[in-house]
Amino acid sequence: MPTIDVEEWLREQCGQYRYDLRGVFRVGGATPWPLAAPDAADLEAQLAAHGHLLPLPKEPAALANVLEVSIVNFLLERIDSTQGQLEAARGGERFYPDLEISGPAVNGGYHAVDIKVAGEARRNGDRAIARRAGSRSIPATPTSGIPGFIGAGRSDPSPTMPRISTSSGSTR
Repeated sequence: MPTIDVEEWLREQCGQYRYDLRGVFRVGGATPWPLAAPDAADLEAQLAAHGHLLPLPKEPAALANVLEVSIVNFLLERIDSTQGQLEAARGGERFYPDLEISGPAVNGGYHAVDIKVAGEARRNGDRAIARRAGSRSIPATPTSGIPGFIGAGRSDPSPTMPRISTSSGSTR
């Protein structure tokens, strides 16, 4: 893998992210084990029918945390597929960054990736878009029908779901 531009790589990867979270798994329930399902849709239906699948939180901050974890997991899978050209370390809870990218494809440098999720504000029937200097937005196409954007870097975010900002250099 040649040297890559991390922002552009994130833009490409995030363009492929699909919102596919269905709920929170609850261990307790009335399922006869082992459970057999021919596909994901059947598994989801069975888990829901037996009380194992709880709805995702509706409170914006709680849902934002769930989405941030999902996006970091997605990016870690993509980084793993680079066959060692990119390496990543997950950040800690309540610590910056959410993800740190390094490796031969970025000349051994470190790139901090911070993922933020925000809801849309509505004013007078129009969308009021929060503006922040220093962020770039990347449109996403969630399959759940939740409108959103994934962003990386600098410029202004559009109605946002996840917005990913990056910074280069040492994060240690």
